[in-house]
Order: sequence, then structure tokens, then C-alpha cells
Amino acid sequence: MTVEPYYAKKYEVPLPDGTTVETAYVDRGTKQIVCYSTQVGCPFRCRHCRVGALPFVRNLTAAEMLRQCAFVLDWERFGARDHDINRPILFSATGTGEPLANMDAVVDAVYRMAQWGRTSLSTMVPNTLALPRLWAKDPPLDKLQISLHGATDEVRARVVGHTHMGVGAVVQAGLRFEDRSGIPVEWNYVVIRGVNDSPRDVMYLTRVLPFDAHIKLNGLNPVDGLDLQPGDAHLFETRLLNEGYQHVERYQTDGVAHGAACGQLGYSAAP
Repeated sequence: MTVEPYYAKKYEVPLPDGTTVETAYVDRGTKQIVCYSTQVGCPFRCRHCRVGALPFVRNLTAAEMLRQCAFVLDWERFGARDHDINRPILFSATGTGEPLANMDAVVDAVYRMAQWGRTSLSTMVPNTLALPRLWAKDPPLDKLQISLHGATDEVRARVVGHTHMGVGAVVQAGLRFEDRSGIPVEWNYVVIRGVNDSPRDVMYLTRVLPFDAHIKLNGLNPVDGLDLQPGDAHLFETRLLNEGYQHVERYQTDGVAHGAACGQLGYSAAP
């Protein structure tokens, strides 16, 4: 299944200390998405992400995350409490930063956003305690996205840099979280030419990820200075389906032309 782009904008949201963070708004017709940032910069050095080349500055507070969402909703001319059951709003922690490296503030913000609409977050799973801690906080999430991007430790490290958890440990932690919490998990996979898009990568993926997993194939979006090239996501999807995967979503990211797509958001630090 391919999800087509519809309409997207990028907002530069000023914070009280002079920092400016970028937040994206997507209107897909049947649903709306606000992609907000959780940190100024990111402690991870993902090669496919603009902020991976920028220094990490600080965590954002829950109030600063809410400020981003309220800022966007105000500019889009509807209030945070204006519900439309036919066009739900998804507040997604998919901007700059690793949400689970700022967990307490993120969960606090998510609890408040859940009063306005649906909620989700995307994580690298920074350590073995991250998902058990998240589950213990009982967050009102509609879904959790885990950034896999590789079926072996070596390949994943080429995309996201060094992590403290191997691919197998990340997958098992995600499956346990889904089983215990009842929150659906989606597995993000950005398809990169010559890095993680070969038949061998598909074969290794079948060894670690169950066939009923929801795999979300993301396109590699242009970022200044990026030395990677997009792979053939359609071909990769076909190979996964042929292997027996039941839920594969090939996702064409919104907002590429405006620098508002996955991996393109950034920030301006306070002077």
C-alpha cells in the first residue's frame, strides 16, 4: 500500500529562550498530523537525518512541546479542542530529537495532547530500559514507531550510528512492549540504495521481524550534504510481500519541497 502526499507546511516555532524549533503540519484530507520536536538537536547521529549533523543542545520541556502544537493549530485556524471525528489530529513526536531520551517531559506532554487528539512517537530505542520505563508510565499513545532501518547490527549502524542495543534486542523489546501495553508498534525502515535495500537485507529481516509486523517503508528525503541515495522502495516492498509479510506500507513523506519531511527538520539555537 502506498500513502500519497497531500499538503504540508513547516513552521519555525520561537521558544522563550530565543531557540527556534521546526514543526511540521500535514493535512491528508482524512486526518491531520502535527510533527513536533522533543529536543533541540539529537544525541544520535543518524546519517539520513539533517539534525544528525548538528550539535545536541538540550531537552525541551513539556510546555515547549505543547507550545509547538498550539502554535501550529493557531496558524491553521482551529483550536486544539476543535474535534472533527472525520479528520482526527495526530500529535506525533517525530520532529528533532529522541523522545525516549527525554521521556518524562514527553510523556507529560503526551498526556495533555491526548485531550486534543491522537498521539504517537517514534524512537530509536536508546537503551534496554527505555521501553519498559515507557510501558510503566502507561502513556496514552495510539501507536509507537520504532526506527529499525537495518536488519543487522552492521547495517543499522551505517544508517543511525552506534547504538547500545543490537537489532535483535530492539525487536524483542518492541514486541514485548506491544504485547504488554496493547499499543500497536510500527517498524520504520528508510530504504537507502546500496546500504539496506538488497535481497540479502530482506532475508535478514525475515530472521528478526515477525511476518505479522507492520513495516513502514520511508523514502530517503533530500538533506544538504547527505551522501546517501534513495533505494527502490517499491521493489523492496514487493520482496517483503513475496517473503510473506502481511502489513507493508510504502510511505511517501509529505512536505519534501518545503523541507518539512522526515529527516529534514532542524532548529536554530538561542544566541
